[in-house]
Amino acid sequence: MSDIATDLGVSKKTLYLHISNKNDLVCKIMEAHIQKQVDFCKAVKAKAKDAIDEMLLLGQFIQVQLKGLNPTLLFDLQKYHHEVWQLLDNFHNQDVRCMMEENLQRGISEGIYRQELQVEIISTIYVKIINIMTQEFPTAQFEGSFAESQHEFMNYHLHGILSLEGHKQLSKYLNQTTNQ
Repeated sequence: MSDIATDLGVSKKTLYLHISNKNDLVCKIMEAHIQKQVDFCKAVKAKAKDAIDEMLLLGQFIQVQLKGLNPTLLFDLQKYHHEVWQLLDNFHNQDVRCMMEENLQRGISEGIYRQELQVEIISTIYVKIINIMTQEFPTAQFEGSFAESQHEFMNYHLHGILSLEGHKQLSKYLNQTTNQ
């Protein structure tokens, strides 16, 4: 806390006027991080041409976020800051699942996702896999990074939910990306 106060150019006493302890600081940082994620997702949803475009844009954002992620951070949050870990877990299990449901419904209505998808089941599976990935990847078995693992998962996910028309649309997006 002394180092943080020094970096901010304030006394520890002033710092403690705004936060009660280290866990409170970590919690406030996580709340701000989650709000930033939610705001970005809303902006992407409004800007995306269709549900696939939305997923690709979100996937790119997540990859950037994960590139610098140290697995030790997640372990430390889970072990030493249970309240903060619970906040992150709730964000995934509620907010991310809800965003995924909305994306799936959008894609189905646009005809680019398979019509028979069980939205609630698929969105829950999506979140559970994300949770597994953040706890299990990367490992020595998978030498890639979180970002590479997420890229592969996004590819796997999209190919599982796309309709024939959706596969054509995804190919167009991928060709545009390759040509840029």
